[in-house]
Amino acid sequence: MTFTPATSKKPAVAPLPEVDSARFWPPLNRRQPQTVPATAQSTHSHPQKHGNEDPSIWRDTALRYLGYADEVGEFMGPYMGGLGKMLGYGISSLYVLADMGTTLPQKYHDASPALSRGQKIKKTGAEALDLGLFHYVATLLVPPMLIGKGAHWVDKFVTADNTWYGKKVQQSPALNAWAQKRLPWANRQLQPFLAKQGHGIAKFMAPVERWVQKKNPQILKRIPIFGQLLADLPGDLAAMRGLNDFQFDEQKIIRLMAQKPIPVAIGIGLVPLIAHPFDKLMLKIQDWTIRPLLGKNKLERDAQGRLKSVKNPTFWGHPPSAKPAVEAAAKASQLVAYFPLNQRNRPYLSYPTQTRFGIYPPTGPWGYSSRPPVF
Repeated sequence: MTFTPATSKKPAVAPLPEVDSARFWPPLNRRQPQTVPATAQSTHSHPQKHGNEDPSIWRDTALRYLGYADEVGEFMGPYMGGLGKMLGYGISSLYVLADMGTTLPQKYHDASPALSRGQKIKKTGAEALDLGLFHYVATLLVPPMLIGKGAHWVDKFVTADNTWYGKKVQQSPALNAWAQKRLPWANRQLQPFLAKQGHGIAKFMAPVERWVQKKNPQILKRIPIFGQLLADLPGDLAAMRGLNDFQFDEQKIIRLMAQKPIPVAIGIGLVPLIAHPFDKLMLKIQDWTIRPLLGKNKLERDAQGRLKSVKNPTFWGHPPSAKPAVEAAAKASQLVAYFPLNQRNRPYLSYPTQTRFGIYPPTGPWGYSSRPPVF
């Protein structure tokens, strides 16, 4: 008789429920790569540096400093006289004409084909008025008053011959010895050069001089910006013609080498400090004054109820685009990709201590259910 041991049957064990590990143990690296839709990508390769303004090579690059050549001419007066001012204002005027001559045709060309020719001309004229006002104030009017007058005050109260610094420099034995040593060389080298250049400049400006002499100087001074320069032109050209008998002396060499460079350096150093900040200030003023009147901007209120001046996309006849909405959706998708825990649902608030102390019971297959029972 054989004995067969009885085999005990193990009870069936129910499989454990699957746990969403990504919900309770998110990956350590939350900065997951996300794909931005192609429609949300900006169509501009360069950022807009002036808010409502489109990028411009004349106003957003180093070429903007050409508009401040009139300031350089203002405080280069001790070296170049009135001709330096005339040259500086000439360069600034050419810069303004170059900016308007390239910007306005491009605006006309980029206008919507749905606009008629008369509408395009009208809107281009409004653009010319806006751009001309910007350059008149921010390029030709206010900066010379700030920088030129600042350099003039430094020259008058710091480096002039009657100031403490001027007297110390003029009475310096070392500088006087150096000036006496260099005086023959300066007269031998610079006097013929200055006489030749002065005679050439006077000959080149002779037609303008004759036209100015026929006019009343008091009437010319009423011309904005350029009136005083034109009224002083005959005297400046007479000084240029008199360089044939020009001779350096010790005080003049010391003044040009040790005193006058200080206001010139201060004036040149102020140009990059006030150029772009003043441009932005001028554009802000235009955004709230002339541009809403011309139709380039429109006044709107944001979500907080604050009034803002925004660019009018339909000014040139183009329909409003959905680009801001697409960009907002792209930013929202990026936020979700960077912070996946924001999508976790908080447990149901049932206990009194939860709302009072912010204590939440555990949830999941091994803890309470999503809605704890009421005892």
